[in-house]
Amino acid sequence: MKITKAQISLFLILGIILLFVIGIGYYFVGNLKQEKVLEKTANTQQISADFLPIKSYIDICLKDSSISAAYRIGLKGGYNVLPFDFYDGDYADLPYFYKGKSQIPSKKIVENELEGLLAIEFENCIDFSLFEQQGFNISFTEATANTTILKDKIEVYVDFPVKIRKDGQYAEISSFSYEVPLRLGHILDISKELVNKIEKEPYYTDLTFLLGQDLDISLINSQDCNEIYLLYDNYSANSKISNYLFLFAVKIDEEYCNFRIRNNESFGIEERDGILMAQQKVPQFAHPAYVVRKIEGNSTMAQMIVQK
Repeated sequence: MKITKAQISLFLILGIILLFVIGIGYYFVGNLKQEKVLEKTANTQQISADFLPIKSYIDICLKDSSISAAYRIGLKGGYNVLPFDFYDGDYADLPYFYKGKSQIPSKKIVENELEGLLAIEFENCIDFSLFEQQGFNISFTEATANTTILKDKIEVYVDFPVKIRKDGQYAEISSFSYEVPLRLGHILDISKELVNKIEKEPYYTDLTFLLGQDLDISLINSQDCNEIYLLYDNYSANSKISNYLFLFAVKIDEEYCNFRIRNNESFGIEERDGILMAQQKVPQFAHPAYVVRKIEGNSTMAQMIVQK
């Protein structure tokens, strides 16, 4: 009995990505209805109560733009614009975190990518037309964003000078902030450790490490020794979207890739007590161990048992 081919795994990627896109879209539907903004209040900068709905509206735009940008870069391995050398898949284009050597982006690079995408999302969100119809005169200059990725959250700061006038009253607001409850820093740390293990032992898939994390890591094999890693974080959750998904690719040298977990005949598949089990072939020069893993559905990485 042979395991499902790599093409089916690629459909799995497409399905997961579509699920996240639909979830994000559902979250934002209705959230930016400007009629509802008039009922909200703000509690940071001291301005006239007549201007608070505008401040609240900007806060909502920042929140939604920050969450959207964070989720979108997760689907591209922390990038808004992919580097020149990337995995060109049928259903997903992903950065290589390893291709002969580590290529994982630094936290600063991811912050810069996030800031660029966030600025676009924020600009697309802002629309003061409803307020202008009510007699507000609003002028503003281009926003600049700054992000700090921490282990358990993303701090977002935006400088967006806005001048408001109505009925002889005047207000100016400029500083806005939001904390995205996503463990992106933690995910980047795990990704870096994973890539370091691949760089050190490219012939070996460390299942013990993958299973020992406080998030779910799936491994999908594509063609030509490409491996796609999907990191699901149930702890990175907000009110509408339950999981955070982070994807990247690695390229294994041909001399090693057949020894790693593959979606092909490198598995010995058998059924034990109604459960499909797969034994990984490990080369003699690798660890003195053999690995047995439990197969669930079409997933290429599930609960695994490591046996010495």
